[in-house]
Amino acid sequence: MSMSSSESDTEVNIRCATPEYKKRRRGESSQKQKHRAQNYRIEWESMPDFKGWLSVGKDIKKAHCRACDIDLNPKKRKLT
Repeated sequence: MSMSSSESDTEVNIRCATPEYKKRRRGESSQKQKHRAQNYRIEWESMPDFKGWLSVGKDIKKAHCRACDIDLNPKKRKLT
């Protein structure tokens, strides 16, 4: 049984497609990556960078800035 040119091209494209996880690593993904929600951590309050102004927010998953009186998304990298 022989394949037509278009059938073999389609088969080659399917087999040679770059896996989605590799595309995400390179920043070439066509799919939006899900965001994993971060939780507030009590140990952050004892760290020198956060001592005195950071506390748990009204929502247990949020951080609260005492100086600004606002709740923040608790992403340690963005808090510093």
